[in-house]
Amino acid sequence: MPHTTLSAEGARALGRLQLLAERREHDVLSHDRFLAAALPEIAAGLGCGRVSLWTYLPRDGGQRLRCEALHDRRGVAIELARLAEADHPAYFAELDRSGILCAADIQAHPALATLRETYLRPNDIRSLLDVPFAANGRRIGLLCGEQPGASIVWAPCQIAFMRRAGVVGSRLFHRLGCADAGSHGELRPWAPLRGHTRSGEPASGPADLDSAPGALDVTLPRRRVNDPAPSSPR
Repeated sequence: MPHTTLSAEGARALGRLQLLAERREHDVLSHDRFLAAALPEIAAGLGCGRVSLWTYLPRDGGQRLRCEALHDRRGVAIELARLAEADHPAYFAELDRSGILCAADIQAHPALATLRETYLRPNDIRSLLDVPFAANGRRIGLLCGEQPGASIVWAPCQIAFMRRAGVVGSRLFHRLGCADAGSHGELRPWAPLRGHTRSGEPASGPADLDSAPGALDVTLPRRRVNDPAPSSPR
């Protein structure tokens, strides 16, 4: 399939996002400062009013997602409830089946039925674009783009932008070290995913990131214990 061209704003936002990820990787930016800068860039590149980053928690009776950060141009600052596969089976099934959830009209998408009254309508969300991303076969995060107050028919260039932003997320998760669990057995934000990489493989992704079926997965080489940490940029 042909490579989808990003919009001018999408290309600019992706470049800025890659620069922010570099700065986070080299510890020039803290975790919180990175997210505070990155999510508005994703919102600008996607052309929507609300963007959030979610991470997959260790499986215990099903998939679970936790919101790590939310950007809402309306200035709304709320803590979002975790999403569990047991409560929203159709939503997780759609992500597993298609590797994306693209809804121009949240009222019409059957996978969003359990989320309408509890989350979407209370936040005045009319359209939604969710793209999970993975590294080395392990699904680790999800980017969620939402449009409050009005509907968006998501264009191919917008979907392509979110997929490429997911590649940036996959690589950053991996390069920050990838593994560790908090005191309650949950992954800390941007923590390494120990024991879930395959060594000796080149860094590559699907042949066509814009149209590849299933969850966006990037294969990355495993950093060995004795490998030097990346040096800080000047």
